[in-house]
Amino acid sequence: MSILCIYCAGGLGRDFLSLLKVTGISEWKEQIFIDDVIKEKSINGVKVLTFQEFLKEDYRREDCSFFILNGEPEYREQLYQKIHKYKFLMGIISFNTSIVAHDSIVKAGSVIQCHSIISSGAIIGNNVFVGKKAMVGHDVEIGNHSVISACSYIGGWVRIGNKCFVGAGASIRDQVTIGNNCIIGMGSVVTKDVPDNMVIAGNPARVLRINDTHQVFGKDKMYEDR
Repeated sequence: MSILCIYCAGGLGRDFLSLLKVTGISEWKEQIFIDDVIKEKSINGVKVLTFQEFLKEDYRREDCSFFILNGEPEYREQLYQKIHKYKFLMGIISFNTSIVAHDSIVKAGSVIQCHSIISSGAIIGNNVFVGKKAMVGHDVEIGNHSVISACSYIGGWVRIGNKCFVGAGASIRDQVTIGNNCIIGMGSVVTKDVPDNMVIAGNPARVLRINDTHQVFGKDKMYEDR
């Protein structure tokens, strides 16, 4: 039996499951939400387990496909490392309304949402989330655990580091390099290279502060091992 394991049952996770149903993608016989924070035991008719409860169910590893549906790059990496610690497999999915060039590379754990475009020669790293209607230009490289929000535009030859967050509607000019652990505010227009660990926003985008917490939305929910 093939089992879809959606790690995190918040907005992204629920939306992901809904889109799978609406678009008719049904390669998995069973779906499970895995969440270490929420208290509900069922969401939209799908059971919710903590990771430790999931381990006790004794599912066969080869039957499980994991996807991490969390918007915090730092948490995405934590959960990715936890899944690999127990030797579970990450899936790959691009929704059938997205366009992924035949010579692009999309690595394990990545999700390409509806109506997005991944252009020729692009490399999407491990555990990357690309939101709806995002445009990823040719020969772009996106680092592991990064989040590219809806309606973003990324020009050709752009390099985006690991654990970056690109806000909705942001635009990044051709040949720009974004360092690791950067946050780009929604609607920003990025025309110059950005060093590691920076929070930038505006048109043109300017540095607001150092990303010393590595948090986009705050610290109210943590997903580390228990």
